[in-house]
Amino acid sequence: MLPMKVRKTFKPQEQKIHITNIRQLKINKGDLQSRIAQAGFKPDIVLITESKLDSSITGNSPDITLDGYSMERKDRADDSQWGGCLMYYRNGLALQRRLSS
Repeated sequence: MLPMKVRKTFKPQEQKIHITNIRQLKINKGDLQSRIAQAGFKPDIVLITESKLDSSITGNSPDITLDGYSMERKDRADDSQWGGCLMYYRNGLALQRRLSS
């Protein structure tokens, strides 16, 4: 995943981030939604590790989309059993892609 820079849409201290290892998002999306609900706040950014997504799962699949969020993802290699990460960001949160050197 390419580094992302959050524009100053919100004050940095007001942004809420939820980070979790989901161990296969397609199967555990309900668990993710429960974790977010139990957090007691609606996160602006949700970071997922071990999504285990690959090119066979499209970005608009209902198995991986979250209402109210857009996403960026870095899939695992098609021949790998491990990895993958995904970032959901709240709709309306302006992001700017930043290339690393």
